[in-house]
Amino acid sequence: MKNNNWVEISKDNLIHNLKTLKSKISDSELMFVVKANAYGHNMEKVVQITESQDDLVDDYGVHSIKSAVKLRKFGIKKDIYVLGYVNLDNIKYLFEHDFIHVVTNMETLNKIIELSKIYKKSIRINLKCETGTNRQGILLNNIGKYFKKINDSKWIELEGLISHFANIEDTTNHQYTTRQLDRFENFIKKADKYGLSNLKNHIACSAAIILFPKTHYQMVRAGISSYGLWSSKETYISHKLLNKENNITLKPVLTWKTIIGQIKTIPAGSYIGYGCTYKTTTETKLAILPVGYYDGYDRRLSNKGYVLINGRRAPIRGRVCMNMIIVDITHVDKVNLENEVILLGKSGNEEITPEELASKVGTINYEIVDRINPLIERIIV
Repeated sequence: MKNNNWVEISKDNLIHNLKTLKSKISDSELMFVVKANAYGHNMEKVVQITESQDDLVDDYGVHSIKSAVKLRKFGIKKDIYVLGYVNLDNIKYLFEHDFIHVVTNMETLNKIIELSKIYKKSIRINLKCETGTNRQGILLNNIGKYFKKINDSKWIELEGLISHFANIEDTTNHQYTTRQLDRFENFIKKADKYGLSNLKNHIACSAAIILFPKTHYQMVRAGISSYGLWSSKETYISHKLLNKENNITLKPVLTWKTIIGQIKTIPAGSYIGYGCTYKTTTETKLAILPVGYYDGYDRRLSNKGYVLINGRRAPIRGRVCMNMIIVDITHVDKVNLENEVILLGKSGNEEITPEELASKVGTINYEIVDRINPLIERIIV
């Protein structure tokens, strides 16, 4: 059955990006983060690509236990890290599938210890260290209690410490990043005092991988940049400043397409769409596209966004509907029913990026790709 809109995933571009990131990290392991349905790209499809390449990634990171189980069902043998909170009733799946969980509270650790005695099975965990993001994380003055419990347990292995930067992407001033790195070092020193050394520690996100080698430790977490998107314009600028002779290129992995479902010409003085928010001033040729906010095309792009048809920009007229948008094609030549339309990606010399759409609706590129409806088919090209 043919699709009215679909997402294409570039195998070559994904491999290029991951190889580029891996070239920056020397001996550190590379965790490929595939949370949020692989940042909207489709977890199964991107993992299918990475698993076809020997040694492209070392581990996988997901947010939820459900995603971790799904990865195992795909046949993934590599280590899978569950980075988000796991409901206490679901801790058993850590043992059943050999997942590595990031522990952030004592209740979770106690449950893991309790079940380890039942399963009589060793399990690896990471402890999330609070270094200044004040989201998930254990404070330095409390971490000793966790170290002691781990040392007293027969079955629990502390594999590593983990933290996350709060302000590495949104600025070109990285003083706060340095402060967080210093705090992370204090956690590592404290673990060493409890005899917990030779750990696999990790704090580096995409921006840190690219900008600061000293953050790489024993493992890095490659997220947004794996998919060919810069974490922010500030990250891009910092990279240009810090790596003047060794700039890297990231290639977008995702292209989102639809087709033209109707073409019609309406007279001057006609209103378009719900709320009559756009009125034509001249005779106007319109194309109706079968995609809308249900599919993840943001309603805030009403009367603001553009699509690409035959290498030309066609502006959205009127409001984005649940399943349709209307664009002005008066200036576009040779347009026919079911012609291909680019919502995100390149056509000729023109390109519409997640960054462009994000700037129009006051958000970030992450959200633009993450919110593409997961039911829309992803096709590897």
